[in-house]
Amino acid sequence: MSSKRLLAWLFVTPALLLLAAFSFWPVLYGSYLSFTDFSLMRETNWVGLDNYVALFNNEMFLTGLRNSFVFLLVVPCTQLAAILLAVLVNN
Repeated sequence: MSSKRLLAWLFVTPALLLLAAFSFWPVLYGSYLSFTDFSLMRETNWVGLDNYVALFNNEMFLTGLRNSFVFLLVVPCTQLAAILLAVLVNN
């Protein structure tokens, strides 16, 4: 490996380690915990997909999910309309 390449890896490695420590690890650990009945007061037990079944049977979650999808569709359309209107006004 050339010295320039080695130097580049020396500069990039700390950033990659920090990224792994503060981004990837919490996502992986949170994913693991989502399959358990985690509590600070008692032993953690594996429950599999029970948490997700309960989540998708919750009416409030489904309402929030629907609202999020509506927001996902409406906001870009509104932004596009605003940009087109601004271009028309500018011309």
